[in-house]
Amino acid sequence: MSFFEYVRGFYGVGGLYELEIPDEMIERAIAVYLIGAGSNFAGDSVDRENVLSILEIILERSFV
Repeated sequence: MSFFEYVRGFYGVGGLYELEIPDEMIERAIAVYLIGAGSNFAGDSVDRENVLSILEIILERSFV
């Protein structure tokens, strides 16, 4: 499973948290995150939550 699929499974259309975030927004947030994460990227829940924080900024919404 790719990191994109992992994140989409939580936040995307039909995802666990029912946030219904479009795939293109998830892809954009992951790209932004990977620029800053560097070698610290593990593809785990910490990375997933950091992507959610970026999504909140991009979409100007809070999901907490």
